Amino acid sequence: MIAKRKRDGSVAGVHFVQRDDGRKENVYRGDVNDVARLAQVVTALNNALRTAYGPGVQLLPAAADIYLPDGTPLPTATD
Repeated sequence: MIAKRKRDGSVAGVHFVQRDDGRKENVYRGDVNDVARLAQVVTALNNALRTAYGPGVQLLPAAADIYLPDGTPLPTATD
């Protein structure tokens, strides 16, 4: 899942499966009002993942390299 805080304080998120060849499948998008609600969404996803695949599968925070359509890297909060 990739999530980005918008200027109004809400959070936009997208979750997808990316294959080795770069294809993205099963794309889900959504908005939540704040980071606390995003945490609830992640908890719900982790519960579903545990049910489907067992206790070893879960979403965890990770760094991401994000690029604009022209190939320019998108600056991150730490840049």
